[in-house]
This record gives sequence, C-alpha cells and structure tokens, in this order.
Amino acid sequence: MAGLFAERSGVIDFGLEGKMLAAAFAAAVGSYYFGSAWLGLLLAIIACVSLSMLHGFASVTHKGDQVVSCVAINILMIGLTTALAAAWFGQAGLTPTLTDEQRFLEITLPFANSLRDVPVIGFLYSDVLSGHYIFVYLAYIS
Repeated sequence: MAGLFAERSGVIDFGLEGKMLAAAFAAAVGSYYFGSAWLGLLLAIIACVSLSMLHGFASVTHKGDQVVSCVAINILMIGLTTALAAAWFGQAGLTPTLTDEQRFLEITLPFANSLRDVPVIGFLYSDVLSGHYIFVYLAYIS
C-alpha cells in the first residue's frame, strides 16, 4: 500500500525493501530488549517513517534523483542491519529467538477447538477464520 500511495503521489519508491528490512530488524530488537511486541512494533514504525522522511528530504527538498536515494536506502539497510546484528547479538543476519511474551501470538476464536469436528463449518471456522495474528484480522476489517 505504501508503494501504491507513493507512486500515486509522483514519488518513485524502490526503497520499500530497505524500509521493510529496517522495520523488521527494529521490531525484533525492540521486542527483544523491551520484552513487548507492541514496543517492537512502535520501533518498527519509527524506523520506517524515519527512512521515508530521509528519502523525502533527499528527493523533494534537495531535488535528488529518487532512484539513487532508494538504492542508497536499500544498500544502507542491508549493511546496517547485518552489522548491528553481528555487534549486538554476535550473529550476523540473525536476531535472537523471541519468547512468547516478546511476539504477537495467534488468536484462537471462541469455540474453534470444539467446532473442529463439524464437517464443513468446523473446518471453515477453526482452520480458516481462527488461528491468525491480530494484523490479519485488522486487514480483514480494513
């Protein structure tokens, strides 16, 4: 969606991959250090918005080439996330395993386990509708 809005506004944004990488790394680091998936999500949003502001500053304010700015963001995030993971966790390209308290868990809808044996409705309710993360349900609503 971010790429669609950027294209519609006239901004070329090939830097989405770098922004997603930075957001994923910030979410994992935030969840690991603060012990909360919600704080990890907040750090991911801050990282992505900061890189978007950097891209806008380079492209709009200084009239820089948008493709060059996007490629620079992608290359910077590939190197920075790998270097920071190696420095902070001793394993380049990986973050430590998160506990259940540090991640978003699947939501099981009420009666999903008891309706599992009902032929068609049980499958649809317990396997198709139930057992997703909160962001899947938010996507359904939106």
